[in-house]
Amino acid sequence: MARRLSLPGPTSSELVPDLAALGLLIRNRRLALALRIDDAAHACGVTASVLSRLENGISVGADRVFLVIRGLGLSLLVTTKQDGQALRSLTIAELISMRGESNPPGESNPQDESEDAS
Repeated sequence: MARRLSLPGPTSSELVPDLAALGLLIRNRRLALALRIDDAAHACGVTASVLSRLENGISVGADRVFLVIRGLGLSLLVTTKQDGQALRSLTIAELISMRGESNPPGESNPQDESEDAS
């Protein structure tokens, strides 16, 4: 019988202060994608053991961390502490407006659809 996937757990922030927080973020992303650990590891180009260690906050090589981040559709942003604190205080709407989008990702804009029809 196939094992059932857990549901993604809560995250307090996407700011990652240590390996344990990075592991939690990666595990939650994998679960949100409904991937078993062996399938996700294969898709990322690492072994299931490496992905398991990373998800559990155990050190792995930086090259493998980047493979997993990329493979799960994540990106890495490194900032100063000051800039990180400023980013933390922004709302989702402010972040979206900084990207130049009028709608959250995945939502279409009715105005865009009407332009396509003409």
